[in-house]
This record gives sequence, structure tokens and C-alpha cells, in this order.
Amino acid sequence: MRIGWICLYTLLLLSAGSDPTFATGGHEQPRAPRKSAGKAPKWVMEVPLWKLVPVSDRRFAVLGEGVARQMRWDAYVYRAPKSTGKPCVELVTLYFGGPGSGFSVKNGSSCGIPAPPGESPIAVQSGYSVKKTTSTPFVSSEAIGMLFGAEVSSVVVGVSSGGHRHFEAKALSPQQAEKARLKPLRYVVFGVAHRLCLETVSGFSSDGSELVNTTFQECR
Repeated sequence: MRIGWICLYTLLLLSAGSDPTFATGGHEQPRAPRKSAGKAPKWVMEVPLWKLVPVSDRRFAVLGEGVARQMRWDAYVYRAPKSTGKPCVELVTLYFGGPGSGFSVKNGSSCGIPAPPGESPIAVQSGYSVKKTTSTPFVSSEAIGMLFGAEVSSVVVGVSSGGHRHFEAKALSPQQAEKARLKPLRYVVFGVAHRLCLETVSGFSSDGSELVNTTFQECR
């Protein structure tokens, strides 16, 4: 697995090209994740996933990170290039399957106007579903990141299994907002050690008024 770390680390360094700002992380290189919801090998936690955030000047903020089963996930927020201040949420996931299973890195982003005043939250989802042998079931992990307007203080997520998850929408700190060059907003990021399909997302103000009610037509 040490060889795998060297190959992946080299790949991420090469992705920086010759741009010195990209290679060094710009204004401030993010620290490696300190906490996680699971356990991962040291080499997994040392991989600089932040290098895959698609902002040339590296002005982004870390929203959260964690480990769900055999997947490390990192969530970031940044201002869309050449936009009028539209925020983007980025998820980078690293699957580490253990000896003989290799590893894989994926990243995805979503940009727009968070609700409210937008019609729906800015949401992105990334994960893995792996069947290691023909006789074993699929093993899945998912990570989800969502951005909301500053008025949203709590969020209820409905999933395809029929359950609901309740979250406090965290506010972007002044330091995070300055680093990412964004106006105040709120966010929810989390990872789970199973397959998860979003069906509904509702956002509420501090007094309980519903501000957001979104239905997703397909598994994201």
C-alpha cells in the first residue's frame, strides 16, 4: 500500500503542472484532516486531496472531512471562476479497499445560487459501491455536501429508505468566507458507510419557518 501512496501522491503533484500557486496551495496550505468518523491508514490521510479543488489561485475553505468505511472524504467551498460571487461545493473522495483492492479518487462539484433565494440547495454527492467477490454483497460509502442561504439554520434530509436525517446548518466563518471570497452562507456536509439516495431536502429558519423544500427526482 505504500507503493500505492507514492503513485497517488505523484499523480496529484503532476496534476498541479508548473503553476507554483497550484503546487504550493496558494495563500495557505490546508492542514491534513485531524478527525474522522472512522479509521484509515496513515498514507490515506496524508494524500493531499485539496490539490483537486479546481481553483487556480487556491482560494477555498475546508468545510469538513471524514472517513466512512473504506472511503476518505473532504469537502470544500470556493467561488466559481469568472462568476458574480456564486459559491461552489466540492467533494473529493478516496476509496482505499485494502490489500489487493487498490484505490480510486473521485471529485465532483456543484455551483449556483443557494436556497433561499435560489430554488434548491447547491448539492453534490460522491461515493463508492464495490463488490469485492461474486459471493459477497456490495459495500458502499457516500458523502454529501450542500450549501444554503444564510437564513437557513436547520436541515432535514429525506432518503430513499424512508428515513430522515436532521442537521444543524453550520455558518461559514468570517475567516472561511474571506479565504473563499464568498458572502455569508450555511452548509451541511456528512459521510455515511452505506448507499444513500437523497429524496427530499427541507431547510428551516431559526423560528421554524420552512424556507427550502426540494425534491430530487433521481439518486444523486
